[in-house]
Amino acid sequence: MDQELKEIKSVLANTLSLTEENNRILKKLHRAHQIAVFMKVIHWVLIIGIAVGAFYFLQPFIDQTESVIKSFSNTAEKFKNF
Repeated sequence: MDQELKEIKSVLANTLSLTEENNRILKKLHRAHQIAVFMKVIHWVLIIGIAVGAFYFLQPFIDQTESVIKSFSNTAEKFKNF
């Protein structure tokens, strides 16, 4: 009977150590996943922010190009009607 109790205690101790190790690994995996999600959000915020910022700074050039194209279009219409 004592031998069986020792074996059961040994198995339980082994199970406990394996469970604690699994818990540590799962916590590390969870933390790594949280960091990855945070970095992905930062990545997309930067991409969208850069796109909006580029549009904001390029807007005067876009407007100027649009007015030049309209003036060429008006000139072409005048020559066509001439």
